[in-house]
Parts: sequence; structure tokens; C-alpha cells
Amino acid sequence: MPDNALVLATGVLTAVTALSASWVTSRGATRAARVKAQSEALELRHGQLGDSRRASYAALLNCVIDMRWQLIAAMNFAEAGDAVAADSIMDTRNNMVAELHRHRTVVLLAGPRTLTGDATALTHAAVQLMLDLERALSGPQPSDMEMLLGPSMARLNDATDRFIQSAQDILGTA
Repeated sequence: MPDNALVLATGVLTAVTALSASWVTSRGATRAARVKAQSEALELRHGQLGDSRRASYAALLNCVIDMRWQLIAAMNFAEAGDAVAADSIMDTRNNMVAELHRHRTVVLLAGPRTLTGDATALTHAAVQLMLDLERALSGPQPSDMEMLLGPSMARLNDATDRFIQSAQDILGTA
């Protein structure tokens, strides 16, 4: 009889050990699956955030580039003596500035805050170029425009370069 009790005790102990091991393994597998799912979700969110930021940064840069080309066209028309064409481009300035500020707002919302200064400087440089061009167009000698607008163009180029560098640093593409 003692041998049967020992066999029964060993069997019960083996069953309890097997159930405990199964429970611990199951719990560990569940935890590992949860951690993996959270990690994948975080990685996906990070990727989407990067794509969103990249798109907003590119939209702001494209807006500044479009604005710059329109202003250069206005300057060329004025220098060629076509004041009507120059005035028609400048008549869209409110729309250009509004679009520029919309894109800047999206960039500021997409973040991070470290880009705020560069995005704002880029916007201000573009608006300043527009204001300087407007003053030059209303001046007596449109032929001096390149000299008058040189500092504004240089500021815009510097602000654009700083914004691009900051954006690349943030996106990890530098």
C-alpha cells in the first residue's frame, strides 16, 4: 500500500507541476503577444507620424516655392514693362499669404515644437519678400528690383535651408 500512495502522490505532484507549467507558459505567451502587438502598433503609429510630418513639411516648402516663383514672375513682368501682369499676380497676394499660413499651421500641429521657429521664420521671410516686391513695384524704377529684393531673397533662401535641415533632422533623413 505505501507504494500505491507514493505512486499516487507522485502522479498528483506531476499533474500539479504540469498544470502550473502550462499556466505559466500560457501567461508568458499571452504577455509576449501583448508586448509584440503594442510594439507593432507603436511602430505603425511612429511611421504614420513620420509620413504625416513629411507631407506637411513638403506642402509648406512647395507653397513657399510656388509663392517665390509667382513673385519672380511678377518681378519679371514689371521689369519688362508689363505692369498689368505684375499687378494681376500681386492681386493674389492675400490668397498666397493665407495658403502659406495654412501650411505653416499644419506643420506646427504636426510638430515637434523644435521646428516652430524655423517654420515661422520661413513664413515671415516669404511674406517679407512679398511686401518688399510690392514696395518695389510701386516704386519709380522697376529695373532696380533685383538689387532691392536681393536681401529678401537671401533671407528666404536661408530660412528655407534652415527649415529643410531641421525637417531632415526630425525625420532622420539628414
